[in-house]
Order: sequence, then structure tokens, then C-alpha cells
Amino acid sequence: MVTAVTRRRDAFWDDVMVGHTHWISSLVREGHVFQKVKEVVPTVVNVHVPMSGCGSRHVYVQIRKTKREESTEALLAALNSHPSVKHAFAFDEDVDIFDEKDVLMALANRFRGDQDLIVLTDRPTDTLDPMAYGPRAAKVGFDCTMPGNRPFPRRLGVPKEVKERIELKDYLDEQKLQRTETEPYG
Repeated sequence: MVTAVTRRRDAFWDDVMVGHTHWISSLVREGHVFQKVKEVVPTVVNVHVPMSGCGSRHVYVQIRKTKREESTEALLAALNSHPSVKHAFAFDEDVDIFDEKDVLMALANRFRGDQDLIVLTDRPTDTLDPMAYGPRAAKVGFDCTMPGNRPFPRRLGVPKEVKERIELKDYLDEQKLQRTETEPYG
């Protein structure tokens, strides 16, 4: 028998769907990985655990690199921070790690597979990893930072104020404008 019903005046509504707790855990994981990386690379700028890695398997680490080996140290710290972390990526501070296009552009232009890849075999993993063999799996680190031992071209782009000032409709007729795809990289 119910004897009383109470409610909180300023109640919170938990809107996370059942089975999708990685949305919350990714925020916690970011802080945890940040602390682990900061222990070995004090110049860490930011850490992001994107949904593209199910909120747990990918970690993007942004560092202000002062020595070449700092990116390797950051990757190893991130990969060993938690069993569910499967892929870690190190980026310079000019890469927006919260923008997947920026991340993929850095991967395409700053990563050399024969020199910038770290593979850790037979590491403890999350039991939910469909590619794991039992409780073990491989982990991979991608160093997407600029090499410090040689000149590297800086990004060239149209300044933001110019992009904001220009209207394509002033230069293209309506038909061409509808067929023109705009992309921030080009």
C-alpha cells in the first residue's frame, strides 16, 4: 500500500537511453586520460573521446610539443589509461580535436605509417570489443604531429574575416550556386 508520494521541486531528468551510457562515460574518460597523459607530458592541451570511437575506443590527444618523443609518450599514456581505449591519436595544438574533419586532415597529412605508428599487442581490453580475442587485443597509436626535425609547411587558408565578408551569391548565378558544394577545406 502506498502511503506517500513525494517529488523534488527542481528535479533532474536523466535522458540517457538504456544501453548508451558511453555518452556519459566518454566525458569521464576524457578527464581520466588527460590526467594520465599530463603525468608524462605536462604540455598536454586537451583530450577528446569522440563518439566515432563509441565514446571509449578512440582518444584524441592535443599537445604542445617541445620534444619529438612527447607525442610517443602521450600516445602510450593514453593507450594504457583504460582497457577500452583501442586507438590513440596525437595532434599538435593547431588541430581542432573536436572537429572530425580537422582530425582526419591531420591524419592524412601528418601521419607516416612507417614511422609514426605504435602497435601494442596482447593488451588487456574491454570485453565488449567485438574484435578482441578473449580479454586481450591490440592497441594502436597514431602520431599525427608535425615532425620536429625538419621544416613542415604550415596551413594556408582564407582568413575567417574574408570568408565572412564574401557572399557566393554575389559571384555565382542561382543555378551554379545550387550546384556548388561548400567545404571548409579546399
